[in-house]
Amino acid sequence: MNSDTPSSSSASSPSLPPSHRSSQSLSPSPSPSLLSSSLRPASLTLVTLTQHFLAAKHALTFTTQHMSRANTLVTHSRAIVEELAILHAKAGFVERDVEEEVAVLEAVKERLRGEGETTENGFQGTIDRLDRANGRLEGTLVGLRGRLIKEDGQAVHPGQIRTLYDFIDPSTHETLQAELRKDIDDFTQSRSEDFGNALTRFSDSLDTIESTLSEAGQPSASLPPKTPKSLYQDDDDDEEGTAPSTIKGLFQGQETHAAETATLLHGLVRHYDLCVNALKHTEGGGEAAKQAIQQADGSGTLMDESLYRKAAPEPISETDRVEMLSVLAHDALELDDVVDEISVRCSAQEDLASQLLTCVQQARRRDAVLREVVTMLHEMHTLHLPSFMHSLSSFKNTWFRIRQSISQKTDGLVELADGNEAFLTAYGKLGEELERRRQAEARMDGIKRKAEREVQRMQEADRDAREKFLEEYGGSLPRGIWDGG
Repeated sequence: MNSDTPSSSSASSPSLPPSHRSSQSLSPSPSPSLLSSSLRPASLTLVTLTQHFLAAKHALTFTTQHMSRANTLVTHSRAIVEELAILHAKAGFVERDVEEEVAVLEAVKERLRGEGETTENGFQGTIDRLDRANGRLEGTLVGLRGRLIKEDGQAVHPGQIRTLYDFIDPSTHETLQAELRKDIDDFTQSRSEDFGNALTRFSDSLDTIESTLSEAGQPSASLPPKTPKSLYQDDDDDEEGTAPSTIKGLFQGQETHAAETATLLHGLVRHYDLCVNALKHTEGGGEAAKQAIQQADGSGTLMDESLYRKAAPEPISETDRVEMLSVLAHDALELDDVVDEISVRCSAQEDLASQLLTCVQQARRRDAVLREVVTMLHEMHTLHLPSFMHSLSSFKNTWFRIRQSISQKTDGLVELADGNEAFLTAYGKLGEELERRRQAEARMDGIKRKAEREVQRMQEADRDAREKFLEEYGGSLPRGIWDGG
């Protein structure tokens, strides 16, 4: 109903609805006989009627402005709820997809990290074998340096001391060791640059995604902490008087306040119409209202032209007029309470609208964060993951080459150690051989001297036998038979 157009409401019907600020309802309008002296129609002078009219006019103007704001808030909040529903559904779908993608990337990272650890274990095993071979070689070199060379069983002059180490070429094992150190440095560099740095970048990117995704999943700070439930579930189970805990509850709260404000506004319109009607049926009412409005407003813009229409108001009986004035007087007492309740409900509606706005702002930020996460995941799939796989492949190829090289050089160290050990063993056996030969020569010399003595004895015996034969038989044998030797 237009607030500036008086209605022809019956004077006998109550004007204002009961105030919702109190649990008590508006009491029935008292009969004229029960009115106190301050509320009797006779006491409602033209000045009092004018004051009631001005109060009703201002209350109506105040409420109409708030009602317009309430309608705007409800309309805007309805759009927010629709947007929230879309964002909520979209976020649920995107989050599930994103979480699956992140889980896949986590599995890829762990698989690749496992391959890196396997390579690292293989490298450590290769190094252990290398350390054993190198330790063995170093042991043989120490043995060669500690074995002095003697000549004819005697140590040489101190200034001319020589060891077995002087008889080998050290450049061979020194070259192998230098090449092995380079292989190890190459592996360490590849592990750090090709694999380690790539894995770190991959992990950091994944951690950033998970951190951002966690930020997107934070609950709304605008809603009071309660038992978790759907944002769009009914608030039927909430305790009476508590703040709504869902989006639906926030919007329904606004609608309720707007509806109640509209009901109160309707009561104010009826009260205003009653004031206008009372002034029409009071002599000088229109002029008094005009002067009062001009004094209050200064321009008369609040003036109701219906008060100045030439047509005379419909006549009413004195009984109806008394009842109308009693209702008006009674309603005037409720006016401030009604205005206060409208103000409270409008404030509550503003607060609920603010909470809804906070919710949609958070939902928009969540949507923006999820968009950012989707972009990050796209970069992970198109840039970081292929780059990391390339780095891992490069690392594994480098390790394959280095493992073969270290293995070959380790075999070379083993061969050198075998040769040095054979050298030490042979030199040790050389002393034994020389001693054997000396002993053999000594034994041969003894046998030779003994044989020479036996030969000499036999020669002497042979000479004695010859001489004896010559003496006994030589003269009897002619030379033709024996030459006499």
